[in-house]
Amino acid sequence: MFDIIFIVDNRGGSVRSNKGQALLEFILILPVFLMLFLGIIDFGRIIYEKNRLESISNEVVDFIKNDKLSTEKIELELKKNYDIPLNLSVERKEVNTIIKLSLEIDVLTPGLGIAIPDPYIIEVSRVIHSE
Repeated sequence: MFDIIFIVDNRGGSVRSNKGQALLEFILILPVFLMLFLGIIDFGRIIYEKNRLESISNEVVDFIKNDKLSTEKIELELKKNYDIPLNLSVERKEVNTIIKLSLEIDVLTPGLGIAIPDPYIIEVSRVIHSE
């Protein structure tokens, strides 16, 4: 009446679960994925801050061209508007005015300091030709 069926693997043993193998593979690959993810975040931060410095440098150019502000007044204006530690350098020559902005960014990803220096320094410069 009732047939008893045994499930047997092709190797001759009983059927086993592959959960342990999947867990081990996940544990081995997890650090690689985390490093990749954190690296992407760090490079995104660097690109974002570079674009932000480009925008701030355009604002500094407008200050110098329109208002003829001194370097100290420009630094005060930047500190009032932005909450980041910027380094501003304005070099006035006979014909040109050279504006340099720089910002240091700490790298968060462990081991990424091999590829890029920690802290990473972003620099932006503008040249205003005055006649």
